Parts: sequence; structure tokens; C-alpha cells
Amino acid sequence: MKYALGMDIGGTRTKMGLVDLEKGTVVRKAVYSTEKEEAGFLEAALYHKNECIKEVKPEELLGIGAAASGYVHRGGRIDEGNSGFIPFFPSYPLEEKLGECLGMTCKVENDAAAGCLGEALYGAGKNYKRVLMLTLGTGVGVGFIRNGHIDDESSLIHLSGHIKVSGNPEEGGMRCYCGISGCLESVCSGTALEWKAAQAYGRPVSCKELFAQAEHNEEKAGKLAADYLNMLAAGLNQYIYIFAPDVIILGGGVAHALGGYTAVLQEQVTAKVHSRYKVLVTLSELKEEAGILGGASLVTVHSVHSSLRKSI
Repeated sequence: MKYALGMDIGGTRTKMGLVDLEKGTVVRKAVYSTEKEEAGFLEAALYHKNECIKEVKPEELLGIGAAASGYVHRGGRIDEGNSGFIPFFPSYPLEEKLGECLGMTCKVENDAAAGCLGEALYGAGKNYKRVLMLTLGTGVGVGFIRNGHIDDESSLIHLSGHIKVSGNPEEGGMRCYCGISGCLESVCSGTALEWKAAQAYGRPVSCKELFAQAEHNEEKAGKLAADYLNMLAAGLNQYIYIFAPDVIILGGGVAHALGGYTAVLQEQVTAKVHSRYKVLVTLSELKEEAGILGGASLVTVHSVHSSLRKSI
């Protein structure tokens, strides 16, 4: 048996799991609040690591792979421009510190890329060569996997959720920190969709409730859902011309709520890179375990291209 730990570090909560790399399954999992100070962060990681590996022989454990937001430099250092919700992360040598604390090999990658890797190896993208994944949650994360690997070029696309998809002021959207009016994240993230729904209804409305109401032909919900799908499709059509994916996987809170609307979205994704080109639009199979599985897989596949990455 070969195992690795996967760690998906979020701004409010962290998920850690023991992964059977041969089966692609999470054997044991812990979900806990993300500590905002370094000492507490490392202490919590060590505690949950020990809990997850209680029944694993030392020789069976290959290491730990961590998924974190923002750009990750060679050697696992978080970029100084990291805009996440963990105060000490900018410029933090996460790979080095986490590896020292846990006493094992550690690899670190951007969370969207790691989630896409998990889907490419074990989930909805496992039968495809070119896998694009969008995580539609607090923001919009983008990951691209080619032939089962994260290459050096795809490590640079973590901010590509900010492509422009709307030029119509009436479509609204939240003001985005990127400075681009009508970027995909500002209109198609879960945060943006729930904001627009709250504006329309005068109360909080979840993505799940919104799409459920739309399926029951409620007028406001139907309009919001249609506008959302149009803008999301506009983004996906642009990504096709850049990445030519065989499959586009949608994950995150919005994707969990889309339900039967994937067929509508598939019809709107019409871009082609050649006459025989086809792409499947589908939902994440691994859901919240994508980051854990992808993170754990970094221990065995990340090294293929990590040496190419430049450190700035």
C-alpha cells in the first residue's frame, strides 16, 4: 500500500486526508478551522497529521501535498502578493516549514491546480488528456492539467478567473479587486451570484435556493440563472480558444447547485479549435475531496515539472 496526506488550506477551514494513492480514495479525513498565526497553524497540522496516519506503517507513507491559494514559487514559497485570508502566508516558505514540522516530504501547489489534478487522476477528468477545471466558490479558481501533470506554464494561470465576460453595466456584479469591470469572478463566483440574488430579493439567497427556484419557473430566479449561465458560457468559450480542453469540470458551491442546468450550459459552449473538436462540460465528481486527492498526488507527480519553475 502507498499512502500520502493531502491538505487543502482554505481561509476559514482546512481539510486534511489520508489518501490511498492506488485506489484514489480518502481513507481518513479531518476538517478543522484554519489558524491565522504560524504557530497555531503548524500545531494544528501536526495534530491532525498524527490522527490521520495512526494505522499506517511509516514505510507506506510517501509524504504530504498541500493546496494553497495564490501563486506558489519553486520550493513551495507562497508569493508575496498572496491575497488570501491567512495573514502570515505572503512570502511564507510553506513547503519548508510544513515539511519540517510534520517530519516528511512536502510539496505545495496552487489550490485550483491541485483540485484539477485530483479530478484528472481520480474524478471526472480521468479519461481525458486535457482537463480544465473552474472552481466557482468565494472566487473563481482555474486549473489546467495536461497528460496527468501540472506543467510550468499552467502554474501561472491562477488569476485567469479575471477574464472579461461582461460589458453590460446592467448585468451588475461586485466591484472586483482586479480592476477589470465585468470579469468572470465578479459576476460568476458564488459570492457574486449570491450578492446579486440578495439585491433582487432583498434577503440572503443561496446558490442552491436560486437554481431550485429557477427550475420551478420563478421569474426573478429564472432571469438571474439565465444571465449567470450566459456569462459563464462566455468565459468557457474563451478558455477553449486558449487551452483546447477535452473536458471542462465545474466545482465549488455554485457547481453543486447547478443540477440540470449543465445541459443548458453545454449547448451554449460552442467554441471550436478545429472542425472535429468536442468538449464535455461536466460537474466535479470529487467535490470537496478534490483538493485533498490532488494535494496527496503532488508527492508523486509534482516533481515532473517543479524543477522548471522560476523563483522570483
